[in-house]
Amino acid sequence: MDLNSIGNYLGAIKPGSVKDEGGAKKTGGLGMEDFLQLFSAQLKYQDMSSPMDNSEMMNQLTQVSSVTAMETMTEQMDSIVRMTTLTYASSMIGKEITISQDNVLDVPVKGIVTGAGVYNNEPCVYVNGTAYSLSKIMVVGNTND
Repeated sequence: MDLNSIGNYLGAIKPGSVKDEGGAKKTGGLGMEDFLQLFSAQLKYQDMSSPMDNSEMMNQLTQVSSVTAMETMTEQMDSIVRMTTLTYASSMIGKEITISQDNVLDVPVKGIVTGAGVYNNEPCVYVNGTAYSLSKIMVVGNTND
């Protein structure tokens, strides 16, 4: 099976139409299952007078396997970063902090951190009942003004 045939098969898949096991749409690219479907179609429709080279087949399997492993590792690293950042935010509970604000007056807010969590998919601390992004923290601790 030549590359044009694979391209035709890929062209038949409508963007956004591929679903995962849970029924949710995949957000990006083709996965291992998609590759295996393509691979089996390639084997099924190959020209028997010029069968696929074994080393080419192994290269394709290795490449997909490597990409899948890298995607998994990236997801795990993202999870570790989120948990580490949330742990850092939790360590500020009970401490006084100064936070910059994005408003017209740009008056910093001072207060005691009463909680930590995730707001708008971003780790944050709570001061006076309001969530603030960790990137807005200017000072941790008492600054004798």
